[in-house]
Amino acid sequence: MEEELKLIKEHFGEKFSHFCREAFPTILEKKGTLWNILNSKFEYTKSLYFDLEKFNLKENFKDYIYSIYNELDEIPLIETDKTPKELFDEVGYDFYECNTEEEIQSFKKYFAPGEELCTFTGGRLDSRFVFFAVRKDVDSINRHDFKDPKRQDKYGTSVMSIQFWRGKVNTLSIKNRYNHHVEHPDSTYGNNLERINPGLTYSFQKHYNLNINSYATKLELLKHNYIMTSEGKFIHYNIENNDIYYCDNNIIVHKGKIIDKYKDKREFLLIDYFIINLKNHTIEKYDSENIDGFLDTITDIKRIDVLKKEYGKQIIISQSDGNSIIIKIDKFNNIIGYKNESITEINDLFLLCNETLEEIEIPNVRKIGDTFLAMNRNLKKINLPFVTIIGNCFLSSNNILENANLPRVIEIGDLFLNANRDLKELYLPRVKTIGDLFLEYNNSLEILALPRVINIGEFCCNNNNSLKELYLPNVKSIKCSFFGHNNSLIDVYMPNLETIDFGAFEHNNSIKKIDISNIEKCGLYFMKNNSVLEECRTSEYFSAGSGFMANNKFGESYKENVKRFAKLFS
Repeated sequence: MEEELKLIKEHFGEKFSHFCREAFPTILEKKGTLWNILNSKFEYTKSLYFDLEKFNLKENFKDYIYSIYNELDEIPLIETDKTPKELFDEVGYDFYECNTEEEIQSFKKYFAPGEELCTFTGGRLDSRFVFFAVRKDVDSINRHDFKDPKRQDKYGTSVMSIQFWRGKVNTLSIKNRYNHHVEHPDSTYGNNLERINPGLTYSFQKHYNLNINSYATKLELLKHNYIMTSEGKFIHYNIENNDIYYCDNNIIVHKGKIIDKYKDKREFLLIDYFIINLKNHTIEKYDSENIDGFLDTITDIKRIDVLKKEYGKQIIISQSDGNSIIIKIDKFNNIIGYKNESITEINDLFLLCNETLEEIEIPNVRKIGDTFLAMNRNLKKINLPFVTIIGNCFLSSNNILENANLPRVIEIGDLFLNANRDLKELYLPRVKTIGDLFLEYNNSLEILALPRVINIGEFCCNNNNSLKELYLPNVKSIKCSFFGHNNSLIDVYMPNLETIDFGAFEHNNSIKKIDISNIEKCGLYFMKNNSVLEECRTSEYFSAGSGFMANNKFGESYKENVKRFAKLFS
């Protein structure tokens, strides 16, 4: 068994090996069986254990493996009307069901010091059904009489704990009195109740409504970065692009077939969907149709060095001009860090499909194209002190970004920082033009200052439920559905605003003051359903669409202006 677990550890990782020891003691009884199942159904990966844990699939995985094992070694059931208690009594045991922690602890007295079951550490009933079988002559069976313990000797089997995992399938473990002082202590009698007394398996199933021998045959991994190859193996992938899967161990899966020509780790290193040729000092793509601005930032390569680090690897790319680019990858070869101090422009689709980047240093960049890190989920801060132009989809859908320093940006495209739900503060002192869907669904943003902005696109700043102040002193034009559904905004300052399209400030239940003193035209439903407005500064004459300030209740300071807007409200 130890050699088999060592092989599993080598190819699937240490934690997975420990999991197999606990989960499959019955299968490990038969030398090589578990390894053969794993080797036939899974490509080697160190990700498997972590994915099973992350997606709560450990039980599903156990059921899947046992279903395969049972097809190889089906255990025949003997039907009986007798209860487990009656069947244990026939072979000289008293049988107990444990429903409380106290009942479990009452059996600790039967175990020698240092041989107590981990069951006695508490909490076992949360995950298992627990029973004990104690030989009627247990008091006459002494530990010191057994100098050379065997798992199924008289002492080892004189007290047994029969435990079933809770869930749809109730995997069985028969625990030995010796605990870990003998081989396979959690698989006494090979976890086959029939070897204690024929009929016990059926009896437990019938009287305790357990599902012991019927296992789920579908493994739910395909929902979570796993695909099935044409050979019928599960394989973990890091990134999918154009229906091509980039996997662990330098493997690429294209149309179900494994492409393993890059498998030699001495010559190649697959990071995200880029292939580093360590021998020729080049970086290329497998898919010629995959466009990504990342490769455009790496030119004039002179040398590539790879250093092992605690987090994974550090790749140092030395360029002919003396500059260096540093790329960090994790243990699964996902890019997590990028540093390039010489680059001044980044083209479209930079690391488009990367979700894992945690840090980036590009301090001298002046211009960024479309879809920059648009799928990223791990970047917490970004500092771009000299960038002036940013394209569409800049860091959209990043849920943990906390700080963005963009002091010189002038022009911003669509979907800028869209759905960045942890961003609390943003200062853009020089921005003049903002595209559509700017900062939509940023539920933590509290401060937004845009002192020079002139034009703002559609659906901007919707559903920002923490923003309290909006300072736009120079804005002249705002398109439709601006700042809808915000429940915290109190003060709005836009004294130079000339036109604003329909749906602006709808369902803002906290605005008390708004200054639009230069307004010429308001679209439909401006400030509809705001019930606490106290003061509104507008120009003397302007046009407004229907629903203008509908369902608003105004405070005393506003009553003197009501006559001026009588026609608008009628």
